[in-house]
Amino acid sequence: MHIDKSFSSGSGNNCLTGKSLLGIKGVLYSSLMVIGLNAFAHEEPMEKGWCSQGNIQIMGTFNFTAALLERFRSEQNPVCNQYKSCGQFDDDYSLAIRAGNSLCHSFDIEEREFKNQGDFGTVRLIIHGPASLKNSEKSHHLLYDIRQGAHFSCAVCVENTAEPIKDVEVTR
Repeated sequence: MHIDKSFSSGSGNNCLTGKSLLGIKGVLYSSLMVIGLNAFAHEEPMEKGWCSQGNIQIMGTFNFTAALLERFRSEQNPVCNQYKSCGQFDDDYSLAIRAGNSLCHSFDIEEREFKNQGDFGTVRLIIHGPASLKNSEKSHHLLYDIRQGAHFSCAVCVENTAEPIKDVEVTR
């Protein structure tokens, strides 16, 4: 894209220079990035279409208490501290989602070792409750409180392994 740096209003005053156009593009780009990140942050924890070619198997169901979630938040926890997002989304809702994802991804050996083909072998978080954590309200970041705890499952995507029926006679 070419930007004409000599653009003027016709009166001799440069009201919109190439430099200001670049500034405007930067502001627009930054705004779109923020909007994009904001939209991404508000997607369901388990992406739509995941495991559409396989079967979802529940690996385990978990209940995190408020005390456990607080421990995940604790600054004294060097392992979990790496999952912080520098204050941008460090509210109770995001904390509970990160704690659940952290546990589920610890079971995700194939994905960590890049051995999976598509979704097969990948593990995802499925939230069961409370309702304020299930991301159905626009203000879920405000509605969810860590004292509510978190109830979720970790699920793995497995290939369909239905074997063909043997010894069947087909007549026409």
